[in-house]
Amino acid sequence: MKKLYRRSISGLLALLICFTAILGSGVTAFAAASTGETADSYSVAFPRDGDANLDYSGTWGHDELHYMNGWTSGEATWMTTLHTIGSFDGPACYCIEPGVPRNLYRSYESYGEDYWDSFPAEYNRTIDGRTMKTLLGRIMQYGYQGNLSLDWRSQNDADADKLAHMMATQVLVWETVVGERDKDFNHVDPGSADAVKSVYRTSHPLYGRFSAYYDSIETSVKQHTVVPSFMDRSEEAAQTVELVWDGSRYTATLTDTHGVLSEYVFSSAQSDMTFAVDGNDLTISAGTAPADGVTITAVRNNTRQGVVVWSDGHYGPDGTMQDVVTFRDTVSDPMYAYLHLKVGYGSVKIVKTSEDGEVSGISFTVSGNGTEQTVTTKAAGEMQLDDLHPGVYTVTEQSSDRYEPQEVRQVTVISGQIATVTFYNTLKRGSLEVVKTAEDGLNEGVKFHLTGTSLAGLPVDEYAVTGSNGKAVFTDVLIGTGYILSEVDTGIRYVVPEDQTTAVEWNTVTQAEVCNVLKKWSATLIKRDAEMGLPQGDATLAGAVYGVFKGEELVDTYTTNESGQFTTTDYACGNDWTIRELSPSEGYLLDDTPYPFTLTAAGKQTAVVEVKVSAVNTYLPIRVTLHKQQEAIRVDETADGMIRSSIETVPGEGCVFGLFNAGVISYGDSQKLPAHTLMATGITDAKGNLTFSDMYPHGAYYIKELSAPDGWLLNTEQYPVQLTPENMDAAEEAIAITLDAPILNRLIYTPVTITKRDVAGKETLPGALIEVYDAQGSTIYRAYTDENGQLPDIPLVPGSYTFKETYAPEGYALNVAVKTFTVTSEGKIIGETEIRDEINKIQLKKVKENGEPLPGAVFGIYDANNTLVQQQTSDASGHLTFSKLGYGTYTIREIQAPYGYHPSTGEWQVTIDGTYQNPVQILTTVVNEDAPGWIRVIKTDALDGHPIAGVRFDIYALNEDGSTGDLVSNMLTNEEGVAMSESLLVGDYMVKEHEAPVGYVNSLWSEKVTVVMDETVERSVTNIPMQGQVRIVKTDAETGGSLAGAVFTVIRVSGLPSHGKEGCGEVVAVITTDAEGVAVTPVLTWGIYEIRETTVPDGYLDSGCVVTVSIPGNAD
Repeated sequence: MKKLYRRSISGLLALLICFTAILGSGVTAFAAASTGETADSYSVAFPRDGDANLDYSGTWGHDELHYMNGWTSGEATWMTTLHTIGSFDGPACYCIEPGVPRNLYRSYESYGEDYWDSFPAEYNRTIDGRTMKTLLGRIMQYGYQGNLSLDWRSQNDADADKLAHMMATQVLVWETVVGERDKDFNHVDPGSADAVKSVYRTSHPLYGRFSAYYDSIETSVKQHTVVPSFMDRSEEAAQTVELVWDGSRYTATLTDTHGVLSEYVFSSAQSDMTFAVDGNDLTISAGTAPADGVTITAVRNNTRQGVVVWSDGHYGPDGTMQDVVTFRDTVSDPMYAYLHLKVGYGSVKIVKTSEDGEVSGISFTVSGNGTEQTVTTKAAGEMQLDDLHPGVYTVTEQSSDRYEPQEVRQVTVISGQIATVTFYNTLKRGSLEVVKTAEDGLNEGVKFHLTGTSLAGLPVDEYAVTGSNGKAVFTDVLIGTGYILSEVDTGIRYVVPEDQTTAVEWNTVTQAEVCNVLKKWSATLIKRDAEMGLPQGDATLAGAVYGVFKGEELVDTYTTNESGQFTTTDYACGNDWTIRELSPSEGYLLDDTPYPFTLTAAGKQTAVVEVKVSAVNTYLPIRVTLHKQQEAIRVDETADGMIRSSIETVPGEGCVFGLFNAGVISYGDSQKLPAHTLMATGITDAKGNLTFSDMYPHGAYYIKELSAPDGWLLNTEQYPVQLTPENMDAAEEAIAITLDAPILNRLIYTPVTITKRDVAGKETLPGALIEVYDAQGSTIYRAYTDENGQLPDIPLVPGSYTFKETYAPEGYALNVAVKTFTVTSEGKIIGETEIRDEINKIQLKKVKENGEPLPGAVFGIYDANNTLVQQQTSDASGHLTFSKLGYGTYTIREIQAPYGYHPSTGEWQVTIDGTYQNPVQILTTVVNEDAPGWIRVIKTDALDGHPIAGVRFDIYALNEDGSTGDLVSNMLTNEEGVAMSESLLVGDYMVKEHEAPVGYVNSLWSEKVTVVMDETVERSVTNIPMQGQVRIVKTDAETGGSLAGAVFTVIRVSGLPSHGKEGCGEVVAVITTDAEGVAVTPVLTWGIYEIRETTVPDGYLDSGCVVTVSIPGNAD
């Protein structure tokens, strides 16, 4: 009885505490406490009675965890604990001493924010106490700030959100105090220590919501301190940006990749500096350059929650009672960011250019603003002087004898900019005037040439022409001495004057004088034969009449003597004199060439100059024309697309012929040319024509082919021609002869026959389309094989050829092989002239869903009229083949599937024609879906038939010997107690109950089940609940005697999980002690029961005894 009494008292104390908490639940707000106040803090466990996710297995709790810097989570627990201040339903507060013991409630004293000034560093080696205080205030700024409620249940979305929000706030507080967060609120890797976040298991019913709030608060706290990307929270670490001069102000535009510009206010100590924000761009502008730089300060006026600490006066992992924090009115939490600006010195850049290209080594003086420096240009003509104070500077170039004087330049230097000044040097120049006189008074249009080297070392090469006043002027000539003045193209009638030496001075006109003296000429003309020099045959060089012309005016005429010569009288020199033949001597053509001549004289010679003119005459021309033809292979394409070859005659291009004299030919008085001498050669043109056109003596000749083009036979016949006056063409003044008949060359070729056979080579195949190609890949023959399976007698010239089949005969597959053969110049054929075909085939492969071959499937192939043409069955490898099909479009269907499989419903079409290339083609892989079956198990309570959810059944394959094989699948009963398997292949399986449901005896049920096609096999399985009884012994507390008549009421607190809350809170039995003081309950099923003494024996006080027991379990 004492044991029962003690248990009853303990249960009453727990009820009393809960009752006290409920009495205090009316407080809904808690005012901020001042330092020195006291208040009670309470701990509340979740889940609570009535929570749909109530679970004692630990999903709401945690293991014993060990954090950084000596902190822990405390011992393992099955529940989630949160804290309030003031009452159980009071405002949220947050533990700052994880792992330190905690009572249900405790009174604490409050401390202000200065509490953190002396925070022990060994408890957090990541951040100091002041940083910790600031971060805690920011966490509570964005964390949960409401009241806790004892009525929160996780199945309610609103309650679940508040619970998760408060859980996330607590975890971030713990991460901060143990050292898992740095000063920027970045997470710190705990290393070998446990992470604070693992205090909540991923199986926690609210873990998803908790993680979302955790991430949200973390982001908000980090965003709280974000500064513009180009600034730094540390003034010492801030970068320095240089302002740039834009022509009116010093500016810099910076882009913020953090997107927070609009939240900050910018300022500096420089009064004329302005700041403009446009989206994520900040433009800084100043009218004056900061001499020593300036610092920009950006401020964002943040706030955070004030932090109140409730403590028992001892802090640390070894504390005596958990301390907590709450929040009070917001406090200022501004963010500062910094940026440094500067403006550098300016520079002067001198750029030197010059007419003569001399730009290096030129000296300049730069003076102004207390600076005077002499600098020299470098090789590129440039020089830059840096580190100059802003202001106006004077730049002066030192003087030079060869250049015109330079002006002094002024330039303004701007801070941070390069001021460029350009100098260009112009060389000094003068003029030269030439005064021209002549013996005949013609002074206009005379050209003079001035050459030499200038004072600057540059070459001078200029021309000037006299005007109507007889003066030629050279202007803008570089100054210098020793120039050479020459008259250019002196008229032929003048003696060329000597060159003069002269000088050119700056801004001065120098004069020179030149006079011309006339000269005279006479000419001797010598006439000769154009080929031999001496006249040939009856021809003579005497009697040819020539005229002397001045321009187009005939001045005199002269006749050649027996030697073919004459000499003129004297004439004044000029450049428009010519001698022309007026009539030829006998036997020659008129020479219509005018003979101009140029006269020269050395020095100042004025004697008559003798000029010799050589004139020639040629024979009358001849023209002999022939036409050449040759055999060729003609390739024709017919209307049906066929290409065939035949022999035709075409013009013979590129044939070489020679013209030979048939007898001896005399030249002059003594020279002779023997018979059969090659007189000329020629090559026929694209039209096969050749004309010999030249000057030959009269006589007998013949034409003979010297060489034929490659591939043709040489024509060795001689073709005679007679060059006589009777063949004279008066219109063209030539002897013209055309050969009467064409000259023919025979083609070298060989007839070739190509044969088509079946693959065995026994049967020839008509109707195959064959194409033949030359070495260049051009199609030269295309035709179907004839009734003998051949393309007969194709004319082919020597060379390499290829052929292939382009359309197969019916019932055969296209052979895409390319065959090659060679025709030699001797008419031999080397290589293949036969091609073979296999019959066409279509192959299917039949497989199971897992890709294994499936034999026994019957397929049919149907023609366009849906007539079955062939039927085939898949073999052990899953293959089946249809072969030797005629042209047409076919449809393939599965006629019958093997047992255990559904036939495929698809159809496959294939077109067979002459382009069908693969001898064996796998058309497709056909997959047969398994025809499955299913297993359904119904699970119920053996006593009341109540469905049992959450029971797992395992399905195993059976080995060939009937033993249990591998696990195939498993299934779980639903709320109706039904477990349905996934699709199973037909066959035998072993089904086993994996384990008994909570509160039930393991039935150890297993059974062999045969799955049949397209059916569901059902089995029913029951479980017996675990049961027990409670035996109560009632005795007198003092005497120990048995007490009869004591009445006890048995109430079910919780029952079988499968029954949910059904029957909870109900009275299941009322029992009374007998004379032995013993009372025994009826048989009770698994669950927790509360036993209360409701009637005491007469004469005894009510003990108020209440005891809680579990079935099965000890209930004595």
